[in-house]
Amino acid sequence: MRLSNRKAFTLVELLVVIAIIGILIGMLLPAVQQVREAARRSACANNSRQLALGHLNFESANEHFPPGWNSWNRPSPFERYSAPWNNRSAPYAGNYHGWGYYILPFIEENNLFDQIDGNVAFGNDHILASGVPETNQVLPLFLCTSDASEHGDYNFVYTDDATSLPAKSNYIGSTGMNGWSGNRINKARRHQWGTHGPNSQVTFSNMSDGSSNTILLGERNSLPETGPDPRKNQGAIWIGRYQKNHSHVGGSNFSGDFSSLGRSGWRNYAVNGHYRGRGIASSGHPAGATVSLGDGSSHFISDNLDVRILQDLTSIADGDTIGKF
Repeated sequence: MRLSNRKAFTLVELLVVIAIIGILIGMLLPAVQQVREAARRSACANNSRQLALGHLNFESANEHFPPGWNSWNRPSPFERYSAPWNNRSAPYAGNYHGWGYYILPFIEENNLFDQIDGNVAFGNDHILASGVPETNQVLPLFLCTSDASEHGDYNFVYTDDATSLPAKSNYIGSTGMNGWSGNRINKARRHQWGTHGPNSQVTFSNMSDGSSNTILLGERNSLPETGPDPRKNQGAIWIGRYQKNHSHVGGSNFSGDFSSLGRSGWRNYAVNGHYRGRGIASSGHPAGATVSLGDGSSHFISDNLDVRILQDLTSIADGDTIGKF
């Protein structure tokens, strides 16, 4: 009988094999994560593009883009509005449907649009046929999977009772470079207005810089901003402008915790800058954020984008030449 000379693995050899496998897995994981993020970024760009196409279809039907949000008691677009976020005369009097509501029929959400009464302010008492409050209706098209919100598909609105969770949006309309802010719309800065504002009815003819040079929609993350008041950023919501019982403590008309709008500005409003809860571009993607232009195209803009270029991109008629971005 012939005995085999084959030897078993020694402990050292086994440990070496395990170490090699561990190294290979360690090398593979970043590549897998990069592939996953690339897929998420692609899906985000597609969402933003579909929402932009919804705007374009709305424009085709109405000959103007949808308002940023419609304060129903302010009938003169482009002229004047009182700051409705200070109106405390009735519950939910400061809540307005925004561009997300107006494009519902153009993104295959006709049934939801028909359930919502767009002529009245909304609140938790507005219950849809599904039994879900209007503000809590989640729409996947408005969500980016790279967003790291601890509340998932909802955004925490800072209120005195700290209870409200309306459905979020990771996409916001552009108000331009501070052009719509203040109790009276600044006509002198009309050239710096964005595509969205209170009662706005922006047309292609207003966009003299060209639709391919003007940001229509930006992206917003739900993580707290790094500015002086972290409460001012808990992300955006798709429904429009929301302020539960007017109990929001600290904030502005473009703060992420109750609006679907964002703006450009100086350094703090850079891509993923300190004021990412009020800015036009912040995201959970590494090194940048997604925007869609007035021609319906989607682009990924870098954290390193010069703030002056971002200002030009959000202004509908400033006349500045925009290079590569």
